Amino acid sequence: MTIRRREFIALVGCAVVGWPVLAYAQTQGTVGKIGYVHPASIDQVRSVNLSTMIPIWRRLGYVEGKTLLLRSAEGDPRRLPELVTELIKLEVGVLVAVGPETVRAASQATTSTPIVAIDLETDPVRSGLAASLGRPGGNVTGLFMDQPSLAGKWLQLLREATPEIERVALVWDPNIGPDQRDAATAAARAMGIEVLVLEVRMPEGYEEAFRSLGNQRRTGIVHLGSPTLSSVPARLADAALKYRLPAISFWPPMRTLALS
Repeated sequence: MTIRRREFIALVGCAVVGWPVLAYAQTQGTVGKIGYVHPASIDQVRSVNLSTMIPIWRRLGYVEGKTLLLRSAEGDPRRLPELVTELIKLEVGVLVAVGPETVRAASQATTSTPIVAIDLETDPVRSGLAASLGRPGGNVTGLFMDQPSLAGKWLQLLREATPEIERVALVWDPNIGPDQRDAATAAARAMGIEVLVLEVRMPEGYEEAFRSLGNQRRTGIVHLGSPTLSSVPARLADAALKYRLPAISFWPPMRTLALS
């Protein structure tokens, strides 16, 4: 039996969050609180994370604004330390941190409050969040992805869909750090594919970035994960279609666009 990505995130996120909050409540004699921080949006309709977690948290008795505190940096990563600090002062029992920049801000702000990361862009050992996968230590746990393996698979699928590709442009949000970019670059070079990095910080930047490629019919797009860029998934698809660029993304709403 397979499990869909959103169901997996909900299962991991809610299970990992539940124990620290329960332990906190037992030791403090109060109702535990969950703090949730996203770098771009807490729109429960568009957010894969929130649309799966919120109903479960509600069934467990958490109330938005009281024991479930949602915060968003609205695309400005400079606000993340302030939001994290605010939630710590409100005595949350656990911080759910979405994306690398949020996880970094949380780990720098506290070594005692449990942090549950939904970070699909970072190598936790390489970044110093964990001592090792077997014995991570510290106060950070959560969901991370094997970026080298994923990057190789993305390129393989893209080339199978469009065999004529000779060059790949990596859509990369600098705020997430270099792990994905480096893994994808190494995988592409191993396959004999030329690599170009397109720095895009907000979804509105897709069109300008793709326009800069010119008429490159043998160029494909690999969209590297970013909570901020993924907050408006249709923008990637629209820009790729407009410039006739085959593109692939980890996120299901963007799908794979195989264009001739």
